[in-house]
Amino acid sequence: IDEVFTYDIIAFVTKDADSVVIRDTLLKNLVFATDSDAVLVEDIGVENNHKVTNSISATKVNDDATVAKAGEPVTPSEVTMLDGKELVVEIPDAKAYRGHWIRVRFDVRIEAGKEVADVEADYDTVKASEIYADSISGGERALPNVGNEPVASEEDHTGLPNTASYEITVDNAVRYEDTSNTVTVKPKEEEPEPTPEPETVEVSVEKVWDEKYSGIDKRPTSVTINLLKNGELADSMVLTEETGWKGTFSNLDKKDAAGNEIAYTVEEVAVEYYYYDVLWLDKTYVVTNHRRPWIPNLPSTPGNIGEVKIYKTVSGIAEKDKSYDIQVKFTYKDGSTYTHELSLKPGDEPFLFDYVPVGTKVEVSEITTGYDMTCKVDGTDATNFTVEIGKTHEVAINNDKKPEEPKPGKPNKAVPTGDSNNARAWILLFGVTALLALALAARRKA
Repeated sequence: IDEVFTYDIIAFVTKDADSVVIRDTLLKNLVFATDSDAVLVEDIGVENNHKVTNSISATKVNDDATVAKAGEPVTPSEVTMLDGKELVVEIPDAKAYRGHWIRVRFDVRIEAGKEVADVEADYDTVKASEIYADSISGGERALPNVGNEPVASEEDHTGLPNTASYEITVDNAVRYEDTSNTVTVKPKEEEPEPTPEPETVEVSVEKVWDEKYSGIDKRPTSVTINLLKNGELADSMVLTEETGWKGTFSNLDKKDAAGNEIAYTVEEVAVEYYYYDVLWLDKTYVVTNHRRPWIPNLPSTPGNIGEVKIYKTVSGIAEKDKSYDIQVKFTYKDGSTYTHELSLKPGDEPFLFDYVPVGTKVEVSEITTGYDMTCKVDGTDATNFTVEIGKTHEVAINNDKKPEEPKPGKPNKAVPTGDSNNARAWILLFGVTALLALALAARRKA
């Protein structure tokens, strides 16, 4: 038979599809009767109106059934025919057709000398929403020849059912297979997303030495820095002169398992005769070790210190250019003591005792004698006090010298004035003149 059949394929575009590929292999002994340029690819809307029926029989479609209405051409689309038996339709950009049915129409014929069994078709009416719902949940449902049966003419639906399978491939969605009148809806097999590499951070540390008023004879050859993770010991490193007194803790988790950011801090293992503090500066923990003669060999805690500042003043006629010797005695919590002597002139910059442990008792006295001394600590008369945390205690030492008072029991000598001196001069002159007059009179008488 050299009869030509109009052949339809109806494919549904899922609501999340980006592109679509429709493949169909013809039934045995059928061949294409047209070339690829004559294949129609049409958008027929959101309803599967390939068959519109008032009633459906299990074995036959009633005469009042009609074929699908013509739709709008799908653009762009590409049609390829392979070996005269396979059809491939590609819609590279299917976004405009999401939720729609696509009809592919072409002509076929029976190969010369071949036969194809006449089988009555079993049809059904299916909406796009029903198929899409199954594409979400997965599973199987019987959909006899949905959109996959040949049409002999526009007048009726008798003809050859296509029992071969066709495949719809939808990017970013699901895949449909129609084999033996059963549609299998498969959830999309997505490739698992790669596990992101955990965010990491680095903690850099630099050691600085401050040895004012002291030498480096007590400086250790190495120090140990502990890394604390949310307050708990997580790692340690040793810094030496060979490392430049610098180091970095690397590949540290930025967040914990709950997604909370981790707080990293550092501390130093105690170094004898040194007090240390930590400063966060330019993305680096700067750990400074301070050594002073008055810093005891006791465990230190950053921030647990105070300061003592000594001022020198004089009043009255006390010498202002003289150096005055002062003694400051420190008594620490463990009972050990340290005495420091210094010399200050009035007007000199005050002497600062920094990094004094909290709780240290301080006693101030002056070695220089001969003058009255007064001492005020933070504005109050005192010579001893206890160092408080974070406080700078101001100690003002003043020497006073007053003029000497006259001794009692001796009369005061009169101090000549200008008027009495003039009187004496006139009396002396008068006496001399009288003597000269007497002498002259005697001479004349003689």
